[in-house]
Amino acid sequence: GARAWVARYDSLGYRQIKLYNVLHPDLVPTIVEEARRRGMRVSGHVPRGITVPTAVRLGFDEINHAAFLFSTFFQDSLYLPMRAYSAVAAAVAPNVDVESREMTEMIALFRERGTVIDGTFNLWMSARNAAPGARPDSQALRADANYLRLVRRLHEAGVTIVAGTDGSSYNDELELYERAGIPAPEVLRIATIVAARVMGDDREYGSIAVGKVA
Repeated sequence: GARAWVARYDSLGYRQIKLYNVLHPDLVPTIVEEARRRGMRVSGHVPRGITVPTAVRLGFDEINHAAFLFSTFFQDSLYLPMRAYSAVAAAVAPNVDVESREMTEMIALFRERGTVIDGTFNLWMSARNAAPGARPDSQALRADANYLRLVRRLHEAGVTIVAGTDGSSYNDELELYERAGIPAPEVLRIATIVAARVMGDDREYGSIAVGKVA
């Protein structure tokens, strides 16, 4: 069944498979194998029952949503309803140790494997989630600071970041990268040529050059 679904998406012209967090983790190796055979990428949520590093080692090319980079360290809390990873991340984000050995090792693994991070970081920021007119409390501000530090650590380590939004603000996502300490020219590259290279489209897209699509 898993192979058939990958084949179906391939036949429809899709170029990558995005997995969801409620997928049974035992299916991941089969899906990755079939996607690889067809020249497709594998991205997505991290299924409950495996950690982010395990997903990378099983063949994920890309991790979607920065919340998984915090919730992965609290696996016992994830066996709850569908979006539990987000709730867990919200609970732990103010106090997670972004400088921990475990985080450092995970970031190094991303760099080693060429894992792309599509963090949709602005989804988790307090300004977006606060009630109208309300000021973020100290917990929310600490969570924001940790996500910003995570962005900077990923960039400093040479991990590829793409500017996903999941339906939220693309402009806010790019501004957040600059707030995190990524120089503006690098943010512009993330928004253009980096994304094109990730998808193998950089011969036609991603920069202003003769012969490329305007």
